[in-house]
Amino acid sequence: MKSSIFAGLAAPAILSSHLFGADSPNEKINVGFIAYGDRASQLIGGFLGNSACRVVGVCDPKDWRVKEFHKRVNSFYGDGSAAKTYSNYREMLADKSIDAVVISTPDHNHTPIAIAAARAGKDIYCEKGLSTCMNLRKKLREEVAKNKVVFQYGTQQRSGYTMQRPVELVRNGYIGNIKKVLLRCGGGGLNQTKFVEQAIPEGFDYDQWLGVARLLPIPTSEFRRAEVGLYTTT
Repeated sequence: MKSSIFAGLAAPAILSSHLFGADSPNEKINVGFIAYGDRASQLIGGFLGNSACRVVGVCDPKDWRVKEFHKRVNSFYGDGSAAKTYSNYREMLADKSIDAVVISTPDHNHTPIAIAAARAGKDIYCEKGLSTCMNLRKKLREEVAKNKVVFQYGTQQRSGYTMQRPVELVRNGYIGNIKKVLLRCGGGGLNQTKFVEQAIPEGFDYDQWLGVARLLPIPTSEFRRAEVGLYTTT
């Protein structure tokens, strides 16, 4: 079975035959978002606009993000059916009505949560980066194969049409013999080396946000990528 659930996000994914949950209305794919931050707020439009699926739930350690999610999802569907809120991702993964999950947490939690999702039988769309640990990557691959779930990695520049088409042209010799390739590496990133500790904001479950990372003081919000709970700590 093929579906364009990831149309506009990446290449179409082949969905497993068990993907449609027993509780899925009209055989729509019930999708849950694990974290709803900057990246997820960009991704969600592609899911809301896809008739093959329905966004039905969210879990996020920041209660203000959960409110943003509810406002956007409920206003889009407009049928009075409120999306579910889960206290943590394990609770979402235990819900048999959830067919697939979007993992858009800070980077350090991507692979551990993806492994748990595979074990729970959920199909997965996971944002980049995957992991700095090769053993975790191998374990994820094993669990995806073992549990026969679909895993799609959010590498849009590899799977998107604007990149796939040029690759097709090159591989089929349409532009001749390639002698030189120039690559672009984006700039930016976090250059801050010293973080100033700040208090944990109300409504922010910092322990859940840390996940597998070691306990560190919450950094100052002076720089965008050092805002409270926004990015990776390892």
